[in-house]
Amino acid sequence: MVAYLIFAASAAFLPPPLNLFSPASDASTAKPLLTVSGQTAVGSEVTINSERVEVTGAGRFSRDVPLRPGLNTITVTATKAYSRAVTVVRQVLFTPAPTP
Repeated sequence: MVAYLIFAASAAFLPPPLNLFSPASDASTAKPLLTVSGQTAVGSEVTINSERVEVTGAGRFSRDVPLRPGLNTITVTATKAYSRAVTVVRQVLFTPAPTP
């Protein structure tokens, strides 16, 4: 019983998992909007570039992020009560298609 209580208490302080499905590392695109999506622990709070994002009951999240021409930094952070934050950073190169 004591071991279970210690395990449960320590789990509350561990950072949540953060799996980013997209964008891939060092991605490039010609589209001005990029879908950032991933999954974390249920009950976690997620921000993308410091903006809070809704997390579903399954721990999934998704948000379209506007890009500027050139290199863009996408920062995704997940936290849960009493834990440290976990952050994933991706670089995305946006090269707009030339206008005719």
